[in-house]
Amino acid sequence: MALQLESARFRGDPVLERIRAADSSVYLKDGQSGAPVKAVQYGLIDLDYAKQDEGLTPTDPVVGVGTITRLDGKWAIPNADRDEWLSGSTRPISEFNFTRKNEMDRLS
Repeated sequence: MALQLESARFRGDPVLERIRAADSSVYLKDGQSGAPVKAVQYGLIDLDYAKQDEGLTPTDPVVGVGTITRLDGKWAIPNADRDEWLSGSTRPISEFNFTRKNEMDRLS
């Protein structure tokens, strides 16, 4: 059985799902663009992380199974809704007492 993404933010993206399932024929690398690249970039930006912060090796500009698995785990919030991420708005997350917009405003 293939491993699947858990977070609402990344779940359902066919490229990211293939990377998570360890499909060696697909990964994201430096110079690529598109929805999967944006999803990963914004996921890192929203967490204020660089890839090296997680101690992943190798420290190359590639998003493979290790990177997407770790990032997916950071965004696997209970009761998250993919439509919220796609629309850019979120309902309050009770455990943290803020919305994504509150956090983005704080980081600005």
